[in-house]
Amino acid sequence: MDTYNCGACGELLSEGPHCTVCNQELHFHCDGITEAGYRKLGDRKSTWRCIKCKQTHSIQPPLSPRIESDALILKEIRALSDKLAPLECLKDEVIALRSEFADLKSSLNNTNLALKEFNDKIKDFEQRLVQVEKVQKHANLIQTRLEKLEQESNSVEQWSRMNNVEIKGVPQTRVKTCSKSYPKLGL
Repeated sequence: MDTYNCGACGELLSEGPHCTVCNQELHFHCDGITEAGYRKLGDRKSTWRCIKCKQTHSIQPPLSPRIESDALILKEIRALSDKLAPLECLKDEVIALRSEFADLKSSLNNTNLALKEFNDKIKDFEQRLVQVEKVQKHANLIQTRLEKLEQESNSVEQWSRMNNVEIKGVPQTRVKTCSKSYPKLGL
């Protein structure tokens, strides 16, 4: 721990306020400030002054601005002008950037509109797909029913063929009615 001599009484001290003007360390009681009060200063400690410095600086009249020659002022103005010259170029760049940002914004708006149209088309296709799926289910049901009806038709046709009677030994002739050509058969 560093020790210092108090700027007011000259005794050793290990902790106390530091005056930023005269750069001296002091006892709290020698400068008339409490330790708690000094700690509450926080960031303002970096500008704290002791009682002597407060009195001497408040008595001094404020410094008046220095009067400089016109040539020196003109020289400074030219130096500032030289320093500010690149800002003209920056101004043009900022204007160009604004124009590019406006173009980018317009392009993004167009892209957003295209995306919205694309989303609308996708939604339309999704709705159509749902309808196609419903039609496909209906078509599958119709196909199943058609296959079942074909099986039933084939079954009925087979049954009908099994019940057919075949007559053998009767000559074949072209006759319009069976009852006239075959009266003997008992039909």
